[in-house]
This record gives sequence, structure tokens and C-alpha cells, in this order.
Amino acid sequence: MGNNRLVAMPMLLAAMTIVAGCQATPPAPATQPAAPTTRPVVMDNVPRPEPRGPVVHLDVYQMAVPRGAVSRSGEFWKRVDEQQIDPPTYDLLLKNGVRVGIAPNRDWDYFRDVLERNNARSSWGSVMAGGSGTMDLPMRKNIPSQDIFYVGDQVPYPVGRTYPQCENLFGLSFWPDARQEGALHLTVTPVVRVTRSHLEYHQGEEQEFVYVRPEFLYELNLRTVIPPGWFLVIGPSPESRWPTSLGNAFLTLDGDADEKEQVLVLVPHTVRPGDPANATPPPAGARGK
Repeated sequence: MGNNRLVAMPMLLAAMTIVAGCQATPPAPATQPAAPTTRPVVMDNVPRPEPRGPVVHLDVYQMAVPRGAVSRSGEFWKRVDEQQIDPPTYDLLLKNGVRVGIAPNRDWDYFRDVLERNNARSSWGSVMAGGSGTMDLPMRKNIPSQDIFYVGDQVPYPVGRTYPQCENLFGLSFWPDARQEGALHLTVTPVVRVTRSHLEYHQGEEQEFVYVRPEFLYELNLRTVIPPGWFLVIGPSPESRWPTSLGNAFLTLDGDADEKEQVLVLVPHTVRPGDPANATPPPAGARGK
């Protein structure tokens, strides 16, 4: 009996070993992701980068005065430096009824007083440009029809055409000078925006299609640089009296009682990094009466 027990025990152990070997080996536990060792970044605490260079503001003042108050005023123009404009450009614009020049900020009060004595009306806007900026400046609206003829630099005789149902505006482009802080490059281009319409018939129904097409008078655009501490003046010249001239089309208005002429003053000023947005105002009194 005792011997039988001794024989049975090894056999039982062997059987258990065989059964255990037939079972599948349990998979190793999955590796858990490591707990984060840093906090997530709070975006509100990330410092905002400061502008790398100055921001240029361009304030535009559009004023209407009685006809002749500027175009025939020697006193007004003697304080404007017209020699700083490129001579061929200056001569071309003058022939076409437009007079341009720059004036120093220290003389702003004089220009403001002259315009106020002539009951000038003014409006202003501001455009910021870190690299470049553009804006449209309406001059005359809702024109039923107009003829514009101009003298070009290559053509000895006037050329032009008739524009029906249109409006006149100046397209402005400007950008800071890369080498001289506070200097501003400026391009002013006359634009005639013509509204056209035509009728089409579809399945017996009449439909009107209206589209607007701008026509750029590149031959008469102004390219100049406004130095630091100066502003640009654009007004009509005596040649604007001709009804079909550029100066008449863009720089005159039909008033309720009499005809008006328009004067533009463009004032650049610079805001440097770290300054509040309005830290650098335009010349004293420039923001209106």
C-alpha cells in the first residue's frame, strides 16, 4: 500500500505538469502610458511678440472750399514746396489741372486757418500699414456722363473719352521707406469707376445685369516720397477751369449755390514699437476743427 502511494505521487505530479503545459500562456499586461511630467501650456501666459518696426498711419483730409480759394491763391501755395516733386510728374499734373507739393508740419496751423476762413469742410480717416497700405478716396459720385481729356508725357495733343454713369476716385498706395524712418512712399492714381448694364432674355423673361469696371489713368498718377515731418498737399491748378481737364473732373464739386474745389492733405505719422496705438498724433490741430 505504502509503495503504491509512492508510485502514484510522481505520476500525479507528472500529469499535472502535462495539463498545465497544455494551457495558453497568459498575455503580459499592457504597458500604460507614462504620466505627464509637465503641465499643459496656458496660451494666455505666452508673451505676445512686439512689432519689429514702426507702424505708419496716413491721415487724409478732404476739404471743399469756394472755387478759386486755393487754385488762384498765391499766398496758399507759397508755403508749399513744389520743387520736391519729380519735375516731369509735377509739370504733367500741372498741365492737367492738378497742383501738388509738400509742406512742413510747423506750418499746419496756417493751412488750417486759411481753410477755416474759407468755410472749409473737412473729413479724415486713418490707415495703418506695417508693410504697405491701400485705400480708395471718393472725389465725385453719381456722375451721369463726363468727358475727360488729358495731355500725356508722350502725346503732344489731348486724348480722352466719354465716361457714362460713373464716379471718380483716387486710389492710394503707400509704404514706409526701408532706410529712413518716418518717410513714406506714396502713389496716387486717378480712377474712373464706370457702371454698365445690359439686358438679356431667358425663357421669355427680361433680366438686367449690372457690373462695375474701374479704369485707371496710370499716365497721370503721382509717385512721391513724403519726408519725415512733412505732409502732402494736392489741389487744383488754374488749368482746372477747363471742363474736361483732370483737375476739373476730380477736384471740383457742384455746390448748392456755387461751385467748390477740393483740397487733399495727406499727413503721415509714425508709431514705434511699444507705443500706444495713438501715441503719435498728427500735426497740432490736424484732427479737425
